[in-house]
Parts: sequence; structure tokens; C-alpha cells
Amino acid sequence: VKSGWTGNKYVRKLPPNWEYTVGNWWSGALLLCFGMLCATVAMHHPRGSRGRWAVGCLSVLGAGLCLDELGSLHERVAKFGPLSKLWNLLPFAVLFAGLAGISLWWVRQNAGLFGRAWIKLLIGFICLSLGEPIDMIEHDHPWPVGLVPFSVVLEEGVEILGSTLLIWGAIDMIRRSVRLSPWSDRATFDGLVWLGGLLLLAAAPLLLLRHSVISIEMLGLSERGDFGAAPVSMMYLLVAGAGLYRSRQPGASTVGWKTVGLVSFLASVELGCNLYAWIVRQSVRSASTAWWVQVVLLVAGYAMLRLACRSVTQGKLPSQEAAA
Repeated sequence: VKSGWTGNKYVRKLPPNWEYTVGNWWSGALLLCFGMLCATVAMHHPRGSRGRWAVGCLSVLGAGLCLDELGSLHERVAKFGPLSKLWNLLPFAVLFAGLAGISLWWVRQNAGLFGRAWIKLLIGFICLSLGEPIDMIEHDHPWPVGLVPFSVVLEEGVEILGSTLLIWGAIDMIRRSVRLSPWSDRATFDGLVWLGGLLLLAAAPLLLLRHSVISIEMLGLSERGDFGAAPVSMMYLLVAGAGLYRSRQPGASTVGWKTVGLVSFLASVELGCNLYAWIVRQSVRSASTAWWVQVVLLVAGYAMLRLACRSVTQGKLPSQEAAA
């Protein structure tokens, strides 16, 4: 849509089916929230236990799907691979299905710890996996012009439904864990730090690819999203969560940590949506532009995350205190 009020440069920042938009950032944030919840559950279980491995793998999947959503990684793989689009995606689809399948099987086998959360998780992953086939079908059989908005609702709605079901399943696991044993704030912050470290590791190959491929047209940074900015954007979303949660701890500076949380949240949106560049009608013009800025911001964000999660007083969640 490029005309009328929907063609306004501010309104066009909202749809989830375009990169560099608030809607696309929100879709990625939902998947990161799923990863955060799973990381928290994993850290609550003993080291080396099957439950920790199962939910930890789900956390990795959430982070990976988040980065893919923000940076359109699967579409780039399909373009640069040596085979046709479908065959280029096949190895990643098999890896995703295998990791998700093993994790869900472990969760189902530990029904005493996780209940029936695996059903919501399974349906959520199925919904997410339908996004690419629906997109392929639409390219081969385009909808009538008047029905294009409904095709967007179908494709993006199915993916957002899947992300929501994943979060619902993760919340079920947390609730059951709280009922079974005392919940410590330390597990929550350990999960945030662990996921932040995962984003830090994932950023290395993405930033290397961004810097090594010189052709801006090949990368499509101005159209398909800047995959180098995806990890740093989500890192600041983790900092926002840690800051807001830290503000609730006994003895913490409520105003100070809430300010850190709010500023980090806004930084995450800016880094994920490139709002300033859109408003001034600029875009990414070089494959190596600002990559070092992304590295500095990423490292600074991880340091802030570690600081927010340091020296946390052991305690219970508010739900447990209310129950007591």
C-alpha cells in the first residue's frame, strides 16, 4: 500500500509482514518472550536434568526463531543457497523439526513436572511452521487485489497465534513449577543472563556475514531487515525485562531500574525498527555501515544485563507471597 492515508510513512511502520516495522519487531519480541520464559524454567531445574535440557532446547528455539523473524534469515538462505528455494530451506526445516520434536518428547515424558503444556507448544510450533508454506502458495497463486489484506491476516495471524500459544505453554510450565517447589528470583535472572549470552554468541556469525558481503543489493538490508541489528535489539529487550523485574526486588532503586527498563525498551524498538532512518527517508546504504556500532551496543547491552541481574536477593514471586 503506497497511497492514501495507509501510505503515510508513519502508518507504514506498523504492519508485521514488512521488515523494519513495529509489527515485525512485536512478532520477534513474542518469540523472545517465549525463549525468556523457557530459560527461566530451565534454570529452575537441577543441572544436567532432563527437564533442564528439554526446556533449554525450547529456549534456544525461541531465540533462533526470533532472530529469523527480525532478520528474514530463512528468505536469505533460500536466495543464496546452491539449490532451489525449497531444497535450500530443507536442512533448516529438518533441524528445527528434530530439535522441537525431541524437546517436546522430553516435556511430554516429564508430565509430572510440566503437565500437558506440550500440547500448546506442539500446536504453537505447527502454526509457526505453516507461515512459509502459506507464503509459497500465495506467490504461486496470488490472491485478488481486493483480498490481499486478508492474505496478510491469514499468514501473519497464524504465526502470531503460534507465538502466543508457545508463551501460554511456557506460562503453564512456570505455574506448575511454582506449585511443585519454591521459586527463586535467582533462577529468573540466571535465565535472562543465559539467553543474553546466547544472543551474544549468535551475533558473531551474523555480524561477520554482514561485514564480509559487500553487495548491499545481495544482502537486501534496506528491504529485508538488518539481521545484524536483530541480536542487539533483542538484547536491549532482555535488559528492559531485567531492569523492570529488578525494580521489584527488596532494596532496589525502583525509579532507577524502571528508568533503565523503559529506556532499554525504547532502544530495542528503535534498533529493531530503524524508526529514525525511516522518518528522515534514509536506509542502510552500505553492507558495512554501522556494524561496529552494533558490536559496541551489543556488548554494552550484555554488560547492563549482567549488572541488572547481579546480587539479587533470594525471594518468591508475588503470586507465591499472596498464596502464603
